[in-house]
Amino acid sequence: MNKNIDVVILCGGLGKRFRQIRSDCPKALAAIHQRTFLDILLEQIAHYGFKKAILCIGYKGQMIKDYYCGKTLPLEITYSKETRPLGTGGALKNAKGLINSKLFLVINGDTITSADLNSFVAFHIRKKAVMSMLLVRAKKSASLGNVKLNGQSQIIGFEEKVNREIPGLVNAGMYLMVSGIFKLMPRRRRFSLEYDFFPRILDEKCYGFLSARRFIDIGTPQGYREAISQPHQWHLKR
Repeated sequence: MNKNIDVVILCGGLGKRFRQIRSDCPKALAAIHQRTFLDILLEQIAHYGFKKAILCIGYKGQMIKDYYCGKTLPLEITYSKETRPLGTGGALKNAKGLINSKLFLVINGDTITSADLNSFVAFHIRKKAVMSMLLVRAKKSASLGNVKLNGQSQIIGFEEKVNREIPGLVNAGMYLMVSGIFKLMPRRRRFSLEYDFFPRILDEKCYGFLSARRFIDIGTPQGYREAISQPHQWHLKR
């Protein structure tokens, strides 16, 4: 089933925090031992049977194209280029013409989780959702923001980056969406999925899929160091 689901990877951000560590490459090409971070993401989605990935590139995007030029990859990749920063929502909207599937997977290009993607897809289909968000439980969610669910796993609210250290459910940067979601998006070109879009579509069928697995955001110096120190935790084939 996953072979008919296109994957959109958002890897065009400026990476201002990441540049404290590396300023010579985009986050997606950050080295995790012998592989780049994007190599690991592509390996993960290929492992679950996805066949097509659309890379949304912007900042230093040509480096990503050059890196994969001529390489044998486990799946087909195409590129959606933004000529100026569009935010996560704008970048996704910019890639609309390349998405051919009625259901598609969106992944932030600086986060990774070892969650079972087959279970995530099955959950989305069972709920007949417009959008499903992968969630993980965090002991300290102040820097990440809380996602609120009701008893049916429907998303009922967001509490972004509160100023207190409390446990909660946090957005792991992975979403399943139906193609009709583009009709709900703002007309403007630049906007954020997390701040400008998701809070405004809660009247639609938006659900949260809770995974017991962890996730890492390499966009922060701490997250990148953690990814380097624990590459084995993703349980991916070498």
